[in-house]
Amino acid sequence: MAAKGAAPAVALSSGHRMPAVGLGVWRMEKPAIRTLILSALRIGYRHLDCAADYQNEAEVGDALAEAFQTGLVKREDLFITTKLWNSDHGHVIEACKDSLKKLQLDYLDLYLVHFPVATRHTGVGTTSSALGDDGVLDIDTTISLETTWHCICNRQALRQIEVALLIASHMFVVTNSVHRFYIMSVMPIVSIIVRKSEL
Repeated sequence: MAAKGAAPAVALSSGHRMPAVGLGVWRMEKPAIRTLILSALRIGYRHLDCAADYQNEAEVGDALAEAFQTGLVKREDLFITTKLWNSDHGHVIEACKDSLKKLQLDYLDLYLVHFPVATRHTGVGTTSSALGDDGVLDIDTTISLETTWHCICNRQALRQIEVALLIASHMFVVTNSVHRFYIMSVMPIVSIIVRKSEL
């Protein structure tokens, strides 16, 4: 049952519940984030949709820390999503740790691949898009989506970053003409919970 004023939640196959309505922080101006998030939590929002590329995880983290300190909400009452940026596909663990640090969280509820393409690495958490000599996005063909997926789903890797992940994606098919393979997955891809108490 949803708390009074909170959005209804969807039951995931893992048994966890994801609020059906979430607050996206994309394009929120940094000075307004604290007020917007605290106001949203007061009126019942319990799902926040973040991403490294939005470049405001630190401000979201400050607002969340205040909400926890003042007793407005508890961490376990929230469902926090963030996303891996294109240039960090080869650095999944480091990128996740960076997001956790900025958000001031011990775990995430959902960690998604923002776009299914790896670009040249520009530094963990920088999210700049490197361009090639031709002025076109510099795709890193040495990192396949399959490689990224395996890193996210690797239980040992998850133990290193001490997070709870629910990777719940809609059906997708990836075709790689160079290696001639297909990846097809239907929701959920994986449902792995790793808590600090298990480490």
